[in-house]
Amino acid sequence: MILKQITMKKFLLFILLVTTTFITNAQINKNNWMVGGSFAFSSSEVMDITTKTTLFSPNLGYFFLDKFAGGVKGNLSALKMEGEDVMSSSMFGPYVRYYLFKNDSDLNMHFDGSYMFGATKAGGETFNQDGYELAITPMVFLNKHTALELRVSYGSVNTEDESERTNTFGLGVGFQIHLGGGSKK
Repeated sequence: MILKQITMKKFLLFILLVTTTFITNAQINKNNWMVGGSFAFSSSEVMDITTKTTLFSPNLGYFFLDKFAGGVKGNLSALKMEGEDVMSSSMFGPYVRYYLFKNDSDLNMHFDGSYMFGATKAGGETFNQDGYELAITPMVFLNKHTALELRVSYGSVNTEDESERTNTFGLGVGFQIHLGGGSKK
């Protein structure tokens, strides 16, 4: 009985939180700034060898037009294969982003594309890299300034001294903080 009461209280609190998030306005208007990023983790096992990868992608953007932003972003990653040293990569570059739905929508989705360059360090050596990433990101604004994002991406990276590109499909979760001050419709 007590367990049912606690569960019901949590359920009602969740409903209240969800309801209040849908009566706020999003900040994707011209002249606004946003800062945020996404995080992804993967673990795989192939032929009894475990590989773990962590990726952090910070970004800073500015809305040049309503629903259209551009800025700079980075990809910082670490890959650890069982029995090997950690391989790290850092890439940075410009991105553009377009939001599909109206400015005051609490549920939204954006497409973005980026070109980045940087380097990978592995086994005491450094290799230059460049590549692109395309993503589609469903999102929900938790309040007027904060959005929770589920990122689905495809990237292709060329690494110095490698004969083939590395192509990656990714899933990640992230937050964006939208800083006000822009024009309103």
